Amino acid sequence: MTDTTEDTLRTRLGRLPGQFALALVNATAILVIVAAILALAAFARVEQAAGNVAATMTDAVMARVDVDPEQLVANLRDVTEDIRSLKVALAEARANGTLLPEAQAERLQARLDALQTGIRQLTETRTQLFDEALAGIGNAIATGLQALRNCTPTLASAAQEKEPPASSSSDL
Repeated sequence: MTDTTEDTLRTRLGRLPGQFALALVNATAILVIVAAILALAAFARVEQAAGNVAATMTDAVMARVDVDPEQLVANLRDVTEDIRSLKVALAEARANGTLLPEAQAERLQARLDALQTGIRQLTETRTQLFDEALAGIGNAIATGLQALRNCTPTLASAAQEKEPPASSSSDL
């Protein structure tokens, strides 16, 4: 070999560890990017699933409760209006020195009772739904664990078990 060939070979071998380190850094960067993309995709799916579960649970709660949410909000607005009108009536009654209008107070009390009943029903249903959700999660975990306990062997190990043992010459 000539001196130039040995010099180029030495130079190439000298650069090899640096090039190898650069290749490792590039591969690591690519793996980090892939892992980040997969994490974002998994997060999006989990978020979508959580939204679906929340919507389903809300629908289930509303189906169980005899209170329509729109009606509950309307009752709340009506109570707010009654309180405002009662406030004005009280201010006028104080200014005039007269008594509180009894009809307004009774109407407000009736609406407050209806609103309180609806809120109580929603609270009770929420507790029941939470208990059922926990029971469902527990059942799903138990089913999964039972499935793991009853795992069947892989195909390779099953094939090994089915093969007859090799016969020896002493059996003849």
